[in-house]
Amino acid sequence: MDSNNLSYLDSLWRDGDTEHLRLKFRSLAMRDRRRAVRLINDPNLCFPTLFVLMPEIRAMGISELSPRNYEAIRICALKAGNPGLNSKKKSPFEFEALKWMFETGHGWDGHFEQYDAYDAVIDTCAALLIKKYKYTAILPQVCELIFRRNRKGLYIHDLVWSFFEAYEPDSLRLVAGFILSYEKRDVELACKLLRLPSCEDYSDYGARQALYENFISWLDENSPFMLFTGQHFQQTSEPEPLVVDDEAVYLGKRISPKKGEPLEPLTQNELLRLLDYRRAPSDKRRLLSSFSAKIRSQDRQNWQEWLSKDLAQQVSIAMSERGEFA
Repeated sequence: MDSNNLSYLDSLWRDGDTEHLRLKFRSLAMRDRRRAVRLINDPNLCFPTLFVLMPEIRAMGISELSPRNYEAIRICALKAGNPGLNSKKKSPFEFEALKWMFETGHGWDGHFEQYDAYDAVIDTCAALLIKKYKYTAILPQVCELIFRRNRKGLYIHDLVWSFFEAYEPDSLRLVAGFILSYEKRDVELACKLLRLPSCEDYSDYGARQALYENFISWLDENSPFMLFTGQHFQQTSEPEPLVVDDEAVYLGKRISPKKGEPLEPLTQNELLRLLDYRRAPSDKRRLLSSFSAKIRSQDRQNWQEWLSKDLAQQVSIAMSERGEFA
């Protein structure tokens, strides 16, 4: 928890003693219910404190909750399988509650008997913010949380799924940054998520830096042509969450990372080129995509002239210059 601007109830919990916090709040509510309500509804309150105090809030029958707190408790109840606070009517406060829950709660690493339940709620917040509300500003925090939990051997699959469901190729830079970590678990997970070869010697920082720089260079070149596959850890122990679309690379057309469709309509000539490309054997398609990317990065005019030729000529030119572009 951030020590700046701590609410009164947060400050009671600085030492991480949850029982002390509960006893203090219960005693306060019995003496001065109005003050207890005011403190629990403090705008500066952090979500972990509310989570710990939920049993006391229920036991004391406190119902005068702010919309934010009511939504947070409802979301926790639903995650716990208790539909008692469910509502079919869409709440206008849900997004702000989720945002508050995740932003003030993702950094908490305390220990108490409901820690797994707490993690599950935070995972739900991340999933809803990213999938339902398309709120991708939390991706750096989600990424940091994935690696922090992984260092402790904790569950990360739902968070990893949410992270990739944002369909943000540039977010892979966040994962790649952990290749440079001095924590072996960080490097292993980063390589696994990015489908990179593992480092043989984690103490060789130079080798890891080269791996990182090569990946960033590859990402800069290929991010416009990336497609997220939807594969995740619940399906396989070795998911391949993203691939490069060879057709998009060949045509030099940016695609939607979610649907794989060109972001701009193909011209009639591009459609014809694509049909010819699809008829070619797989080894020729790989050659054409690789050659197209490299010549496009060097000289766009030459690339456009090459792409305007028929497929047989394209293959002939690519094969004749294969040594130069290998």
